[in-house]
Amino acid sequence: MRRETVGLGDALVAAGVITHAQLQICIKAQEMLRRRGQEATLAALLVRHGFASHPAIEAVANQTGNAHHADASVEIPFDVCMEYQFMPLGVQGDTMRIAPRLPLSDNDRQSLLASVRGHGIPVTTLLEEPRNLADILAYLQHAASSASGLLASEIERFWTSPDDGELLQNVLNHLFADALEQRASDVHIKLSSDDAMCKVFYRIDGELTARHVMPEECMRRLVTQVKLRSGMDASERMRPQDGRMSVRYHRRDIDLRVSSASKDDGELIVIRILDQSRVVSLATMLAHHPDVLRYLTAIADVRGKHGGLVLVTGPTGMGKSTTLTGVIQAMPRDRYKVATVEDPVENRVPNVDHMSINEPAGYGFAEMLRALLRQDPDVIVVGEVRDKATAEIALRAVETGHMVLTTLHTRSVAESVVRLVSMLPDSYRDLGIFAIANNLKAVMNQMLIKKLCTCAGTIEAAADDPQHGPVLQALGVTAGRVRLSVARGCPACGYSGYRGRVLVPEAAFFSNSGTLRQEMRTSLVAPQGLGKLLTHAGVTYVSREASLRRLVGEGLCDLAQAAIALDATH
Repeated sequence: MRRETVGLGDALVAAGVITHAQLQICIKAQEMLRRRGQEATLAALLVRHGFASHPAIEAVANQTGNAHHADASVEIPFDVCMEYQFMPLGVQGDTMRIAPRLPLSDNDRQSLLASVRGHGIPVTTLLEEPRNLADILAYLQHAASSASGLLASEIERFWTSPDDGELLQNVLNHLFADALEQRASDVHIKLSSDDAMCKVFYRIDGELTARHVMPEECMRRLVTQVKLRSGMDASERMRPQDGRMSVRYHRRDIDLRVSSASKDDGELIVIRILDQSRVVSLATMLAHHPDVLRYLTAIADVRGKHGGLVLVTGPTGMGKSTTLTGVIQAMPRDRYKVATVEDPVENRVPNVDHMSINEPAGYGFAEMLRALLRQDPDVIVVGEVRDKATAEIALRAVETGHMVLTTLHTRSVAESVVRLVSMLPDSYRDLGIFAIANNLKAVMNQMLIKKLCTCAGTIEAAADDPQHGPVLQALGVTAGRVRLSVARGCPACGYSGYRGRVLVPEAAFFSNSGTLRQEMRTSLVAPQGLGKLLTHAGVTYVSREASLRRLVGEGLCDLAQAAIALDATH
């Protein structure tokens, strides 16, 4: 329980507004509701039980500095507080007092008043009052956890009332809001004939976590509603379908990409959350890797049509598209035409022409690239090179002076170029190798690992320690003692010790040295491929080990995550 709430209760007892016994009854009721996933402030319960009036509570609250708890007899819904990012301070007559996280625009103020009136609270005036930012953020965090409790409560009611259409809409809307609050990148809905197997999962920091369970009848209705809202055929359960929808969250429209597929005993729905606010700049993304940032920033500074090829590689779900977005955000898009061909478009960037492939209509990557080349682009971003035709067209575009950025699924820098060469058609192989050798500017292979929460602790370890030594030595720490950060756990990270992910790059940047380019032409057809060139004087190479060593040294990741990253590439 928060200290301010206890302070308000004690103040009311001291003022003779309520008795100590009445306070204890309401505190116990508050605890019981919290265990059932519901929330009610102390003031609301005092009014509900008839122990005190709202004016009496507000008078004491104003005198003792607990004013923001005096609004409880007129409760502002948590989802409204979360959407407009404010802490409610009270409702007096037709006036609502709030402490916003950021100043509200006139449109936001009117929209907020309309939203509150829509919940049956007859307010016409809004007063914004300054409060400590830490208090506002603490309230919003509390509201977020309460919203999760509200969702759990609604799901329980949905179990017994699956025909309630309004409740179904509330469950779905609050499900998306909860997923966004939990920083989920995807929501997985699994419909099964077995009630116990009907679950909703969130993918958070790359891992799936089961969040909710529903009976088969409820889950089927939820799946149907998702299909309808995303433009799918709700009656089609066997054929895979794709759709899109959007939800409103914190005054922003969040795009959702929806995919359905059948399984032997039900259906699968996967919802990708495309939240543009999660797209970070190149500087933020690579803040802990200054060498990589410097070279990629220089590449993004396009100056004329001189050609160039940039490969961003790695396994699925490792942020390759986000990195490409960061690079094109850093480009002078007001002077050069930047266009993308993607499947589908995920992150939209101002002053960039985004194009989606449409394979059922006969427009795959190769066809869209051919069409795009007639649109006079300067920079072309190809979502992924999947086939020989796309590889050839992309490299021919490089030969004609276009900057081309694309992705591949590989595990290392050296493997990336070998993979691209292997995709070249026989008729274009020699010319393609020549194009790569002459125009390759950078290859970055990347992965994401879990980032330590701020609650992390520290230990000391020796390089020859049996427990920590093998990983330390793999990172190049061969002697002495080092201070290491270790996962602990707190409410903010769900007691996992980790919160968010951090980028681990392996990167190679190639100069325009004539001798380097000549050696590249011969190396690309050799069994070792590009690997032996990474130590060449004309190549700036940042190893995976060096990146991990920096992250471990800065306390951003622990040795357990470093070991996972090393195992993935060896």
